[in-house]
Amino acid sequence: MFAAAVALLLWPALLNGAPFIFADTTAYIRGADAGMYRLFGVTSDWTGIAGAPGAATAGGAGVPFAAAESQEVVLAGRSVFYGAFLYLGWAIEALWTTALLQSAVTVLAVGLAGRRVMLAAGISPSLRDATVLIVLLAAATPVAFFAVFMMPDIFAALALLAAAMLVGYWTTSTRFERSFWLACLTAGVLFHSATLLLIVTVALLVLFARIFLQRGSVSRTGLTVVSLAIVVGMAGEILFSAGVTRLTGAPPVRPPFVAARLIADGPARQVLEEDCPVAGYTLCRHLNRLNDNSDVMLWSRDPAKGIFMALPPDERRAVSTEQSSLVWRTVSDRPLAVASSTLAAMGRQVTSIELDDFNYGAAGRSPPSKAVPQPYADALNGTRASTNGMPTQIVTGLSVLTTLVGSIVLIALLLGSAKRRALPANLRVMIVTVVLGVAANAAICGALSTPHGRYQARLIWLIPLVALLAWRATNLDQRISEPAA
Repeated sequence: MFAAAVALLLWPALLNGAPFIFADTTAYIRGADAGMYRLFGVTSDWTGIAGAPGAATAGGAGVPFAAAESQEVVLAGRSVFYGAFLYLGWAIEALWTTALLQSAVTVLAVGLAGRRVMLAAGISPSLRDATVLIVLLAAATPVAFFAVFMMPDIFAALALLAAAMLVGYWTTSTRFERSFWLACLTAGVLFHSATLLLIVTVALLVLFARIFLQRGSVSRTGLTVVSLAIVVGMAGEILFSAGVTRLTGAPPVRPPFVAARLIADGPARQVLEEDCPVAGYTLCRHLNRLNDNSDVMLWSRDPAKGIFMALPPDERRAVSTEQSSLVWRTVSDRPLAVASSTLAAMGRQVTSIELDDFNYGAAGRSPPSKAVPQPYADALNGTRASTNGMPTQIVTGLSVLTTLVGSIVLIALLLGSAKRRALPANLRVMIVTVVLGVAANAAICGALSTPHGRYQARLIWLIPLVALLAWRATNLDQRISEPAA
């Protein structure tokens, strides 16, 4: 059953002909490759790839990319831990190993969550229930796509689910379950800084709820374990920064996501146009490049469009350093405009569920074949995603439908629980934690970056998951209790 469920989650990659990659995927792997080269002198298929960004600055394609990396700016947020995970998966069997592992962990997470919810409600888990659950999730939510996506996105959802299970079901969970959830949570906060911020936000919200709303419902031990995982995530960020500084002589640079969004939305652009050149911002020298597309401004290497990646390394660092000053100046000068644009971005994010990144052309890009080794580059160009052949629109439509239905079910159960206490306390805590996490994700991604459908789609499948589990548990619980009444 487990093997069949894992195979079911692999269906998008099997249909595509390969696991899905993103522009950042190659950066993750090359970062790990650079570390292996600098630390141990180990080379791989990724070392010295012709056309890899930074190779020319180090003397051409004959120089390993790891040596060129020190000439470039190392970006914060691209976790070396997830890079190592991808690097190991590539070394074993291209990227199929990583896809298989991510799918297996996801299936195990869904299975353990379902089993614990059923047992806590006094219900014996059945093979039929498990089969229906995994089939519905694989067919009508984005989970299968993200399970085979070579990005840390799936671990954002797994970390949130892990936090919900730890604070809701700690006392009834087995030692294996606790260890598994802690591993998922720790991996999530180490694999991406946005997930770390999400879990910090969720932990604070749950702590507030425990103190002021439902003191006895949230497990204090579970919340403490979540807090320890957060500490590990923060330590990982510090370790990564220290390692990059030691290897390259300079700390990693965080892209100016907030400044770029405020420029694209208007408020920060108006401040720059009014204050420059007196303000002395590095961006004052590039006012002609400011536009309403933050992605283009951040990632384009076109000197006529980019305000970050298109700049020399020293200016890139300066733009990142000056972000806090520019953002604070914009908030102080135009608070209503900033609040309006931020709320609008949050609103766009919470309602945005898209899978365009799984059809490369539909996302306005092509497979980064110049930045991956042969013959994998040729394999990428022969996938369905390279010709926009993946059924993403169908899955997106089904995902919207299951999210709406799941949301209605959860609202009905929570409202009914408030009146009749039909929901067990631990199940209620789990539901509220997941819902708070989904909402917090939209707020964080919308406020701190440009809204993208992928950001919400990567964990929106948790809504129908917990709705199915809650409906099944309460439905059967009511059937059992009615004859006794």
